[in-house]
Amino acid sequence: MRHRVTRPLVVVPFVVAALALLVGACSAAPPQLVRVEVRLEHVHDLDRGVWYEQLVFFGLVRDEDGFADIEQLYLLNDEHQLYWRLDGEGWTHERRAGEDWIGMAGLVMAGGEAFPRGVYRAVVLDAAGQQDEQRVLIDAPLRGELSARLPVIRDGVARIPAGGAVLRVVSTTRDDLSPSDSTLAAGEHRIDGLIPPDSIGFLFLPLDDYSGIVSGPLRR
Repeated sequence: MRHRVTRPLVVVPFVVAALALLVGACSAAPPQLVRVEVRLEHVHDLDRGVWYEQLVFFGLVRDEDGFADIEQLYLLNDEHQLYWRLDGEGWTHERRAGEDWIGMAGLVMAGGEAFPRGVYRAVVLDAAGQQDEQRVLIDAPLRGELSARLPVIRDGVARIPAGGAVLRVVSTTRDDLSPSDSTLAAGEHRIDGLIPPDSIGFLFLPLDDYSGIVSGPLRR
């Protein structure tokens, strides 16, 4: 599982028309955006007592001129004139089965608002301004439609809805930061029996292949 939960990174939306300035000269080989993965997560930040949405956004990219020729990755919503821009200083670069994936887990709307549902464009640009794009649909249900599927954390007990959840535990000690995952069945679970000392936990509840619920951090 690739997801992580941090305090939300706010990327202030800008007018999409500004992207017209990015058109540049041709290079020997344009970039390719082969595949796009977008997952919307409803995040319950237990420390702050707030809910917000975040996107996990990654694209499989190729460029015959080399990976270093790829400079920017965008996610755009033309209808609402929004975009998010990632570059080599901000994106996460993963190698999966010999392929290059770039993106970020943690894109949010300013002010914690819900993402507009609808069609988005993912666009990759190389050093010469050439580009490739794919369209993706974000149509995950709003949190108000999920009351029966939300976990409840109260009085030291985690109540897991039908379908179960994955619990990720992360040690807070310096000598062991690797996470461990386990599956929780539906029902009530005492948190002090789930989380070891000097550790925190996060609950992951998948809704479908493109959306899910994250709740945490859990502490003893």
